[in-house]
Order: sequence, then C-alpha cells, then structure tokens
Amino acid sequence: MFHEGDDPRAAAMFCDVARLTKGVYARFDAGAAKQLRELLMAAAIYATGGAVALRAHAHKKGGEVLRLSQAMDRK
Repeated sequence: MFHEGDDPRAAAMFCDVARLTKGVYARFDAGAAKQLRELLMAAAIYATGGAVALRAHAHKKGGEVLRLSQAMDRK
C-alpha cells in the first residue's frame, strides 16, 4: 500500500490492509516524486523477479526501498 500524505487515520487503514493481505505499507510525501518512482520501481522488480531480486536491488539502492524490502522479509 502506497500512502501519499500524513493522515494518521488513512495510515492506520492502509497498514491494516497491508497486514491482512500479507503486503507492506509505504508512505511518501506529496512532493516526493523521486521517492514514488523508487517505490514503483521496487514494486516492478518484485513483480518480475520476486523477493530475491527486490532484496538485491534494495541493498544497492538503500533508503525507502531497503526499508520496504526489510518489511517484506519480516512477513
């Protein structure tokens, strides 16, 4: 679940949906086009190469992509 903004009620709902679907939650700022691009790239890498490909990409990229990968590893 990608969440734009900082509404705590929306965040709680998105976190619940991610948990129930065994997915992950990621928040980004409205002005963070680069961050959104990196998160969407991570989603595409996961869709095409699975967790192993995402983990390898995340260790190279770091930042929010690494946090996303680590959250998935905890599932």
